[in-house]
Amino acid sequence: MPETSYIYLTLFGDFDPDEIAPLITLAPSVSYRKHSRSEEHRLPRVSRLSYGLLESTDRCPDIYQLSEQLVDMLEPHAAEFTDVINQYEIECCCSICLWISLDSSVSTPTIGFSRRVTRFLASVNASIDVDSYRDSDGDEENKEGEQDGAGDAEKAV
Repeated sequence: MPETSYIYLTLFGDFDPDEIAPLITLAPSVSYRKHSRSEEHRLPRVSRLSYGLLESTDRCPDIYQLSEQLVDMLEPHAAEFTDVINQYEIECCCSICLWISLDSSVSTPTIGFSRRVTRFLASVNASIDVDSYRDSDGDEENKEGEQDGAGDAEKAV
């Protein structure tokens, strides 16, 4: 089964999430405070508020479609995001976690954005971050190598 790819908008910096979150009428998907301990986030160096977490388990996720859906959700709150980002000098980023199959029969995803999406991201002064990971699901050659230990060097890359 393929891993889950996802996209979201995150605000991060040195701020109190309990003070900032109520200023945006959309509830954050994820929130944590700088230096708060948790198993999931260890010891964060910055506070974070993430909005619109959308997921895809497709082996070739459609980034255009996911980013359009994200903007559908966030665009009504654009002025609130802009006000908070400017007033509190908070960083903003559209983050994409993308799993790419090593199976040569599966197309690699196109990473791109419509003009509407880029206009929205520019309006809230957001950068774009794409983290890509390799998913060996369905890669028979890799699976055979892992069984005899030959895949160990590849996993270390």
